[in-house]
Amino acid sequence: MNFGADLLLKGLHALSSYEDPEEAVEQLRELLVGRGSSTADPSLRAAAARLGEALVDLETSHEAERSASLDPYAALAPAEAGALSSGEFSSGELEALIDGLPCIVYRCSADANWTMQYLNRRTRHIIGYEASALIGNRIQQFGQLIHPDDRAAVAGVIGNSLESGRSFHVSYRFLHRNGSYIWLWEHGRVVGADTIDGFIIDITETKRAEHESAETLARSRRQQDALTALVRSSAVADGKQGEAFEEIAVAALKAVDGVYRVTIWLCNRDVFELAFVTDADNDPAGQIENARIERSRSPEYFAALEREGVIAAADAHRDERTKTLPFGGGVPNSIGAVLDAAVLGGERLRGVLCLNRRESRPWRPEEVRFAEELAGQVGQVLLNAERQEFARRMAYQARHDALTGLVNRFEFEQQVKRSIQQVGSHGGMHVLLYLDLDHFKAVNDNCGHSAGDEILRQVSDLLKDTLRKSDTLARVGGDEFAALLEHTDLDEARAVARKLIEAVTEARFSWQGRQFRLGVSIGLSEISSSSTDFVTVLRAADTACYASKQAGRNQVQVYREDTGFGEDAAPEAQWLTRMHRLFETDRFALAYQRLEPLGEAAAPNRIEVLVRLAEGDGGLMQPQVFLPTAERYGFTERIDSWVFESVVAHLAELNEEQRPSVVSINLSAASIGSGSFALFVEQTAARADLPRGLIRFELSETAVAAQLSVSKRFITRMSEIGIESDLDGFGKDISSFAYLKALPVHGLKLDGAIVRGLSHDRVDRTVVEAIQRIADDLGLETVATAVEYRGILEHLSRIGITYAQGFALHRPETWPPAAPRAAPRTQ
Repeated sequence: MNFGADLLLKGLHALSSYEDPEEAVEQLRELLVGRGSSTADPSLRAAAARLGEALVDLETSHEAERSASLDPYAALAPAEAGALSSGEFSSGELEALIDGLPCIVYRCSADANWTMQYLNRRTRHIIGYEASALIGNRIQQFGQLIHPDDRAAVAGVIGNSLESGRSFHVSYRFLHRNGSYIWLWEHGRVVGADTIDGFIIDITETKRAEHESAETLARSRRQQDALTALVRSSAVADGKQGEAFEEIAVAALKAVDGVYRVTIWLCNRDVFELAFVTDADNDPAGQIENARIERSRSPEYFAALEREGVIAAADAHRDERTKTLPFGGGVPNSIGAVLDAAVLGGERLRGVLCLNRRESRPWRPEEVRFAEELAGQVGQVLLNAERQEFARRMAYQARHDALTGLVNRFEFEQQVKRSIQQVGSHGGMHVLLYLDLDHFKAVNDNCGHSAGDEILRQVSDLLKDTLRKSDTLARVGGDEFAALLEHTDLDEARAVARKLIEAVTEARFSWQGRQFRLGVSIGLSEISSSSTDFVTVLRAADTACYASKQAGRNQVQVYREDTGFGEDAAPEAQWLTRMHRLFETDRFALAYQRLEPLGEAAAPNRIEVLVRLAEGDGGLMQPQVFLPTAERYGFTERIDSWVFESVVAHLAELNEEQRPSVVSINLSAASIGSGSFALFVEQTAARADLPRGLIRFELSETAVAAQLSVSKRFITRMSEIGIESDLDGFGKDISSFAYLKALPVHGLKLDGAIVRGLSHDRVDRTVVEAIQRIADDLGLETVATAVEYRGILEHLSRIGITYAQGFALHRPETWPPAAPRAAPRTQ
């Protein structure tokens, strides 16, 4: 038959080009015996056809080959003349063809040492040995060069082939002449009883790729498992930084090859400070001196980190981005490669997660992605920690007074209710104390609210230290406090009250070098089995407190159930008569305070009108002194009506140039829920025919929250006649954001407590920024109240606040200059 020049080349090349040579040989073998699939690769079918023809001729000449010398081509000599005469190629040409194949072609004896009878010249290129060194075991035995761990398996495969007479294929590690092991894949068949023919292919690169693929898959699984565990981590969810950072570090140590140290730095303005460090044994790495990285000293590093988000330095000492880092301190000298991933939050750099290894080699792409994921988890921990702190703070603020830190009125009410229930179920006695400071007004009038706030803090600390540990002290008004004395009778309560009066009167309260003396009037009410509710008990103590003031101040009075008054008190009707007389004698007055515009859209001339009470000595009483009493006896709606009518009357007298752009008026909870007040406003506004938007109402967040549906109807009704509404005191309660979307308000006045802490308290700053973002989304104006120094204006402007209001910008002035108008007789 005709041996074409590409006969064996095409067949064996086809095998060596397949990703899975074993599968290709198996398909080829099936094709040669006539059982192959019709869907087999066309190149395999072509190779099988031509190899089949060659194998028939080779089988025919097999006996001649065996009788020849070790040179297998000598066996072809009898047929060579015929081949040449018929135009076929010579044995020399066949030898050159076989030597050019990309594999080892061999014949060996089926003995214990697989003694080689023939090897083509490609042998040297694949295993490094000359064919002559292995033929006849002259210098090396082929079998002894197989890896010791693979020899038994190879012997077993060939042994089975000898017994069955079928061809075999096997892969094994082989010692190359250069001293390294390579992978070989061998396919052979038994010829006769003691000879094996076959060929060998180098599959080292295939094995290496398989190994790397398996390692990559294993690393990917480790990394994915680590990330899944972090997502489920309670420490991460709760923002517990110590525990969470340790879990993140352990994940990096286990899932990234060669990492021996994990460090987490958090950014404090222009400096990274060490927050967490651990080594490969998951133990703290010890004190690291100068554990800080300053932006000014490593500008390239910071710029690259912010620009790229991750720095994967194969050699930290040579990389342009990291070579300025302080390797003598903060980063150990032994570091070779550095993988730093930026921790981001709120579009700014919050910190960096550092993975270090001693070996200087490139970081794999999946390692870089994993580090970025871990840095994201660090950012999530910080975010969750802030959320938890915000929730704790909001929960605390919901129960405590922002200025003094004492229990607020709401929480105090809950505790008193529990005491009433306890007495009703189990008996016993508790006492409620109502305390009203004497002479406190002079502090606010002479020194301003900053001084008043500081004195109130000092007073609250004194009262708390004087009370017993079991007693509960609360701030329930401007300069009013209440205390719950549980399991205490009236005699014990009187003794405690006198001790409080003595402590306050003997103390000297100071502010900026000035000293003040105060007093305190105290009323007591008993909580017994006959007590019904909190309001009744508090009103009784308040009535007794007023009786104490009437009796000369710095006194203790006990509420008497039989008369409804304090022991030496004037009748409660005196208060009602006094409130009526205030209206009849035109004792109420107005003041105003300007709002400074911060944003471009802010109105340039906006004011808030404030109500005052004119005293006999010509002074003005602040609203926090008389409004609680007015509210207690139902006079706040009448005061609001007087204020609104007075403002409308004065605005009507001004021309357009003199008139403010917006005038804000505070409303009480009673007015918000009163249909008669809403009707009065509509009728008064219609008569005045004032421009829409000129007057705005400020509604207390607390009052609105207590009657949400009623407030919504009132705001909508006012909006229809051109009076917009702002939500006052916003942000002091965690529920603020929840009900904001239900109210059609036009602006938000931020609670003074969070504004005061804006420049130094991160949580307050976060709250203010969140409020502003929501306001921007809803198209609402924002007003920052209680601005007590101008330096805070820069923070407010940067956040986007619309207006600022406070003593640092404008102290309230009388408004209008003329005498106040009389109160409406219809209310």
